[in-house]
Amino acid sequence: MGQVAPLKERMTNSVRSGLWVMVGAVLLVLLIAIANVASLLLARSTVRQREIAVRLALGASPGRIVRQLVTKSVLLSAIGGVFGILLAFLPQQAYLRAGDIARPPLADHVSIDIRLLLSFAFGAAPQARAS
Repeated sequence: MGQVAPLKERMTNSVRSGLWVMVGAVLLVLLIAIANVASLLLARSTVRQREIAVRLALGASPGRIVRQLVTKSVLLSAIGGVFGILLAFLPQQAYLRAGDIARPPLADHVSIDIRLLLSFAFGAAPQARAS
């Protein structure tokens, strides 16, 4: 007699290992991107030391310089976040439009959860309000 198993498990068992490999590859690419951005910011900060010294010599307050640097960082982060969100939707659409051979079971139920995405984008603010 056959064993009883949940339907979802039986339908996704053949693609589970491939999905875990894909998750690992995505995390590795994300780690490489984070390391690249960190090294670029470090290199840029060493170049900007002279500019900041000149601004201080001309009379700019340290608070104003900090505000300028924070504003620039927030703006770059926001632009990067918007492009990251847009780029997240492109592979999803390609995945959903894949042929039946490349499409695993239950592929029609794959979606990006906007609430979760915004929660990560804005940090713990939604969780803080909820508790």
